[in-house]
Amino acid sequence: MSSRGRWRPAVSLLPALLVTAGGIYFALRGIELDAVGDSLASSDYSTMPPALLLLGLAVYLRVVRWRLLFSASTRPAFRPATEALLIGHFFNNVLPVRAGEIIRIVSLHARAGTSRAETLATIVVERAFDVLALLVLFFATLPWLPHVSWVRGAAVLAIGLSIALAATVLALARYGVRPVRFFLLPLARLPFVSVARVESGADSLVRGVAALRDARMGVATFSLTLASWLVFSASFWLVLIGFDRDLPLSAGVLVAFATGLALALPSGPAALGVFEAAVVLALTAYGVPRSEALSAALVIHAFSVVPFLVAGAVVLVARGGIGPGLGVWRLAGNRPEGEAEGRVQPVERPEERHEPVVEPKRTRGDVVGAEQPARDEPAESSDRIDVANVLDLEPGSGEQRR
Repeated sequence: MSSRGRWRPAVSLLPALLVTAGGIYFALRGIELDAVGDSLASSDYSTMPPALLLLGLAVYLRVVRWRLLFSASTRPAFRPATEALLIGHFFNNVLPVRAGEIIRIVSLHARAGTSRAETLATIVVERAFDVLALLVLFFATLPWLPHVSWVRGAAVLAIGLSIALAATVLALARYGVRPVRFFLLPLARLPFVSVARVESGADSLVRGVAALRDARMGVATFSLTLASWLVFSASFWLVLIGFDRDLPLSAGVLVAFATGLALALPSGPAALGVFEAAVVLALTAYGVPRSEALSAALVIHAFSVVPFLVAGAVVLVARGGIGPGLGVWRLAGNRPEGEAEGRVQPVERPEERHEPVVEPKRTRGDVVGAEQPARDEPAESSDRIDVANVLDLEPGSGEQRR
């Protein structure tokens, strides 16, 4: 590997490192560590159990919303969708730049046979609906919020996102899959991607944004998105009142809004530092001292991370996702035959085959040295992530495996 290639991963993570460093600096600026410790020791954690129940309800609403984003013919069952979502959250908390979303795509494909391109499109729609729902909640509760200096920035973001979504809906309604095929067509220049694979991937991507083309599906999924963020806000508020009983419910909304937008930035594992900075920014608007705000941020962050780490680890262990010498693809959901839903078969590596080699029988008419028919070569292992695998650019990839 050249020196340039050796440094490429570090350079690609540089924005996330800078954002994380900036978040840590902002969260720790002007903090008295003794005051943080005293606040953690004197807070009331009796509201944590009901907050965890609300967190579980929010996750349930997220799974229902995610399944609804798929077309009816390719919609995954509830169990594999839940497992893939929890695995994705697990890896989001241990890998930088929310890399768990890629593993969520691979996991659902391995568990339910869904198109990776369609799944990628549903996740993009999820993120757009999340930001739009947070903006709706922010402006709906604005009369009850304290003065914040970033209202104008939120308004600009809301207008920009609304215009982008409207343009996407109009383009899909007027031209269908053609714009997507046009933008993906340059991928056909790659040696391992054909035009047919590009067209198949484009079809799957368009099917994944069905919520932007179907009004009923769009309203239903956006309503579930709003409901899930309301539940998240209520769970955050229950944690906050353990530190300050006088904080209103709108404080939970503002914390959810700030952290939800902060998670869209490239950052390190679990958005460490960025999450705390967002909570401190929200709580100081209510006059909460920075040290007490940081202590609340640490607890809310642990509340938002630890349950997903535990649940994701349980799913990985229960479904055979952890073991010696297992790579990302195995961790993401590949299992031995018969262990899954009966749809996905494990990739057989060439070195694992032990079938005897049977030479073809020669007849008198055979010429010595004549060219023999070529045997089928073993399939190349797919234990790698490339453009074709992530976008599912293969003929017929849009159909769900039966």
